[in-house]
Amino acid sequence: MAMKEIKKTMAEAYSKKAQEYGVVRNEKFDTFLYQEMDQFVKSVKGVGEKVIDLGSGPGNESLYFRENGLEPVCIDIAPGMIEECRKKGLKAYLMDFDKLDFPAESFDGVWMSFSLLHIPKNEARVVIKEAHRVLVKNGLFYVSLFEGEGEELRKEDIKKYGCERYFAYYHQDELKTLLTPYFQIIRSSRLDISPKPTISFECQKRKSAV
Repeated sequence: MAMKEIKKTMAEAYSKKAQEYGVVRNEKFDTFLYQEMDQFVKSVKGVGEKVIDLGSGPGNESLYFRENGLEPVCIDIAPGMIEECRKKGLKAYLMDFDKLDFPAESFDGVWMSFSLLHIPKNEARVVIKEAHRVLVKNGLFYVSLFEGEGEELRKEDIKKYGCERYFAYYHQDELKTLLTPYFQIIRSSRLDISPKPTISFECQKRKSAV
């Protein structure tokens, strides 16, 4: 199956799960997540207030950002997820990450939590460049995903989602190599949790890609 068709199928699957997505929580992960979000809010406020949430899902994290003084814009490829965001009163747009319909330097922060992992590795650089483009000078970029190797279509997801979900896994050094031509790494985090550890980076936009 071509990647375009896989993305379309995943968008449809996520739309169907939109209302229940994220309802079941993991306390250990949530503690980590809120620490990461609080640090991101603090960092972004040193630059401005406008942030874009790439792969926002139903908008729970953007809602938290709004409650803490930021102005989030939600982006997702699943119509059902966009609908859930708008129910929360959030600005939300159906859009792909590799071609963001915003002018350069539109946002003070980019939040990308567990969505880069659904981008094929050979397309990831385009997405990173788009994040760099829409950020203002010294803007902040946050990215998190599962630690691991390679790429896969997960057959075990068919029962729950009705389709195979695509995942790209990274080690910290591999993700850092992808980011550093465009961003200066400010901090990194790692959470050892099942089914795979979570890794994240908070970065600041370089004046120009190197």
